[in-house]
Amino acid sequence: MDNSKQIKHLYARAGFGIRFEDLHDQESRSIKKTVKKLFKDSEPIVPLAALNENIDLRPKPYKDLTDDEKKAVQEDRNKQEKSLNDAWVKQMSESDAQLREKMTLFLA
Repeated sequence: MDNSKQIKHLYARAGFGIRFEDLHDQESRSIKKTVKKLFKDSEPIVPLAALNENIDLRPKPYKDLTDDEKKAVQEDRNKQEKSLNDAWVKQMSESDAQLREKMTLFLA
């Protein structure tokens, strides 16, 4: 297997694939250096900034809420979950930290 095929296979297994332009730029790099680059790119941790409130820490306990208030809280939770999912998918698709994002997806 030539080097570009090995690098393409590595990025498919350890990440979410590699763009053709990036593959062309890395053809001369050894597999060992490519693996080191995947780990190095995954070192910095960038937290998701999708949530601005922990709904469970609101002052009034959930059990004391009216049915309408409970419905509103559930809608807020659904919005937060969607926002978090959207932010994570965006980070997975745009981040150079493919190895960390793939492992997070695998372990989630």
